[in-house]
Amino acid sequence: MNRRLSPLWAGILLSAMVLPVAAQAPAKSLGGGSGSGPVMTRDELRACLKQKDELARRTSAFDAQRKVLDAEKASIVTETDALKATRGTIDQTRGSVEAINARQKVLGDKVDDWNERFKSFTEDGKTGPLADRTRRNLMREKDELAKEAAELEAARGGAKLDPEAAKRYNERAAQIEKQVADWNRRQAAAAKESESLVQERDLWASECGNRRFREDDETAIKQGK
Repeated sequence: MNRRLSPLWAGILLSAMVLPVAAQAPAKSLGGGSGSGPVMTRDELRACLKQKDELARRTSAFDAQRKVLDAEKASIVTETDALKATRGTIDQTRGSVEAINARQKVLGDKVDDWNERFKSFTEDGKTGPLADRTRRNLMREKDELAKEAAELEAARGGAKLDPEAAKRYNERAAQIEKQVADWNRRQAAAAKESESLVQERDLWASECGNRRFREDDETAIKQGK
């Protein structure tokens, strides 16, 4: 019996002999999960990878700036506390000087009163035991006034307001005020950048991070294709 193959069976055998096409590289997502939706084209993947690198660059720059701002804030707080202590010393000295000046005025009024009474006593020219007692009282009062004046003078010597110290304080306070204004400006800019990064990361996650791509496309992009 002639076992020649019919044309139909010959076609089937030829089809079976065709070599299989190479398996396509599996798809994965930029976010690391299984991903969803249609697989990205190479151009879409290239754009997403570029956005990812730019976000990473901006995040690194933001973190570095945040560290600088935190360090500057700590320095400003330390200097401000030190300045407050200096201000406290200056205010305390000023308060002491003002208190001494007030006591000096009271003492001056007492001295004026004593001078008037002593002048009146002298002009009266009275003598006798009563006059002698009045004179002793006046002299004792004079000694007390002199003692109080000496005490005030000693206190004034220990409570001198140093003009140079006040000048240095004012200059340093002005410098810190400028530093605080500059820090606040850069802090506001950093806050805006932080908000922008959060929004752009969320947008990237929805538009790129959950999209699938082919690994061979990623390899080609890295090779500049």
